[in-house]
Amino acid sequence: MNILKRVRLFYGLKDEQLSKIAESLDEKTYEKGEIIFEEGTPGNSLFIIKDGRVEVRLKRGDLVLVLAELDEGSFFGELSLITDAPRSATCTALKDTILYVLKKDDFWKIVEKDPKIGVIVLKNLVEELSDRIRETNKNLETYFLINQAIVDNEQFRKLYISAKGKKP
Repeated sequence: MNILKRVRLFYGLKDEQLSKIAESLDEKTYEKGEIIFEEGTPGNSLFIIKDGRVEVRLKRGDLVLVLAELDEGSFFGELSLITDAPRSATCTALKDTILYVLKKDDFWKIVEKDPKIGVIVLKNLVEELSDRIRETNKNLETYFLINQAIVDNEQFRKLYISAKGKKP
């Protein structure tokens, strides 16, 4: 249960509330390189890293974009607790990894019995998602400014093109 106290999603829960969450967790082990879930597949569980490291990535054709590398105490797959949308990324164990798994149905059973847990967890989830949106906005601004510099500045454009191995 000590690890749950360090998981941002559960900040503010009392020990007895954390115990209710802990009782509903399953433990699952993944070997290095094993895919935990793939983008586009149905999801019904949140994952918490007990031990190990997980890569979160998107793949578009031959291009791979690593969104995050997560360590002990991090969580992922949280959107599946509140939506039936398919997984938004692929998650892979970067080394042998032990995960706690909280199924959507189990989470909502806990919330039915103790609505305060739901309020706290959903508040924390909104804060986490808000932070991610702010970070994404910063990244988009940076990409926009770089793109604008490429379009507006001939020397920068030539430098960019030459770095990509193409002639202007």
